[in-house]
Amino acid sequence: MASAFVLIECNHGFLQIVFSELTKLGPEMIHKIAGAQYDIIMKIHASDNDHLKKQATEIKEFKNIRSTLSLIVMA
Repeated sequence: MASAFVLIECNHGFLQIVFSELTKLGPEMIHKIAGAQYDIIMKIHASDNDHLKKQATEIKEFKNIRSTLSLIVMA
């Protein structure tokens, strides 16, 4: 099982919309962040690194997401 933390920066004024859309993906953990460059942090899981990268790319392509930073968990 592969895991990653994805930090997400939203376009101004779209935090709640992006947050609502991301919760539909069913991640284990998703939180809003206050006072930082990134607005949301979420933890995702996949069966292997290739599927994990695919998930992270899909998140990056969501409407109103300005940028992402994916941090793969090494176990």
